[in-house]
Parts: sequence; structure tokens; C-alpha cells
Amino acid sequence: MPDICTLKSWADLGEGIFGLTAAFFWFWSVAAYWYFFSTPQVGDVNRNNRLSSRYNAAAAFCAGITALLQVFVHYAPVCRSFG
Repeated sequence: MPDICTLKSWADLGEGIFGLTAAFFWFWSVAAYWYFFSTPQVGDVNRNNRLSSRYNAAAAFCAGITALLQVFVHYAPVCRSFG
């Protein structure tokens, strides 16, 4: 079983990874509508809404995981190594 300082380090890393992944999915959900502004075809609105909804759901999941990891890191004890 890893000690609390190792878990805190992994949680710090996980915060960054999940935070960047959430940002990626949110930018990607906006990109689903860029094609809509060019020359919309029949059915593009429904497809874009579906894609945007899926990407937003994935981004919200990643943001939720990031928030939970931030709570853990906030309440974990301070680990300092001066050696």
C-alpha cells in the first residue's frame, strides 16, 4: 500500500490530466458546431447536437473527477522533502 504522500503526488498528476482532458472535450464540443456555420446539410443540426452533448458529458465527467481529486489534495497532509 503506497503512503499518503505518494497518493497525493498521483492525485496532483491526475488533476492535471483530467483537467486538460475536460478542457479538450469542451473545446471539441464547440468544434462540432463549426461545420454548422459553413454550409449546413439536412440532419447536421441533430448530429451536431448529439456530438456536442456527448463531448459535454465527457467533459463534465472529467471536471467532476478533477474536483474530487482537488478535495483530496486539499485535505491531505503536507508532504515536504528537504533532503
